[in-house]
Amino acid sequence: MEAFDKKDRIAPNWWQNLFGIAPPENAVIDLNNLLASKTINDVTFADLKAIEEEYGINIHKRFEGHLKALYRELLEASLRDNKLSNAESEALKHLKHLFRFSDKEVDVIHNEVAARLYGKRLEEVLQDHQINEEESNFLQKLQNDLRLCDETINKVHREKAGDIYKQLMDEAISDERLSPDEEEELAELATNLGLDVNFDEATQEKLARYRLYWQIENGELPEEDVRINLYKNETCYFHTRIDWYEHRQVTKRLNYSGPTLRIKIAQGLYWRAGSLGGHTTSEDVTKYIDSGELYLTNKRILFIGSRKNKRIYLKRILDFDAYTNGVQVQKDAGKSPFFASDQNVDVFAMILGRLLFREE
Repeated sequence: MEAFDKKDRIAPNWWQNLFGIAPPENAVIDLNNLLASKTINDVTFADLKAIEEEYGINIHKRFEGHLKALYRELLEASLRDNKLSNAESEALKHLKHLFRFSDKEVDVIHNEVAARLYGKRLEEVLQDHQINEEESNFLQKLQNDLRLCDETINKVHREKAGDIYKQLMDEAISDERLSPDEEEELAELATNLGLDVNFDEATQEKLARYRLYWQIENGELPEEDVRINLYKNETCYFHTRIDWYEHRQVTKRLNYSGPTLRIKIAQGLYWRAGSLGGHTTSEDVTKYIDSGELYLTNKRILFIGSRKNKRIYLKRILDFDAYTNGVQVQKDAGKSPFFASDQNVDVFAMILGRLLFREE
């Protein structure tokens, strides 16, 4: 086993030449060359002391990080065959005493090097996104040969398998949709990878919304049980509280500004989105009408307000625009209302689009 290669000393700078001072960094180079020229177990404390006296330093204090790097080099060379022999273990133990390392310092270096090596082998095993019995036995033997504890192994496994799962999940929801088939595939992937997947609250909410998006586009629209009188064969699909505004100047169109939102309603069909605002003119372009509960059914938009109730039949809606703060409906006649809300505007717009553009 050859862990160290001989290196050339560093040439002194002009100041060191002037005063006849040897570059102290050469102490580490001399130690490296000593380790390269002799069997590790034959290097003695006297050899180390001679180097310290030549350069007038305490090498343990001055170059502690360099000594750890030398130990790491020996460990990496010893683990090239994915295991430690008794002779290699003895050489590492000797270097530990020579460099005056504590058990904790050596354990940290060992775990870093061995865990990195285990991680590389685990990545190779996980290329097909599963671990079979033969591969599991290989990894168990590798763990024993590398002398890694279960805690370290579990950490590496969570990182490597977790990266694969996250990548495939990100691909699945890149369209902001999560279908039942995709969810089943992700569950199967987690099982094959040996992962216990636990999402934080924010991720759970995002996935729930993407499931709903997919259902609105492809499945049965989710029905809401509401305490209002509906027509025969009428079903409510959405309900929220809104503020009702109306566009009073029918010859002008309301502009929009602020953060944009791009909502996909159907294949190849999108609505622009922003935050509704008025023109900076002396005239009011919007007028607050009322506040209340909005219900979207398969036949109409029903508004139960504090002042009065209103309804808009879906067949009278020509178009609509979705914004981050609400939805503006364009009717075939009369004033076009704007439903202001900060709750589930995207869901309202998608369901409305599905109802308006459904096949007759």
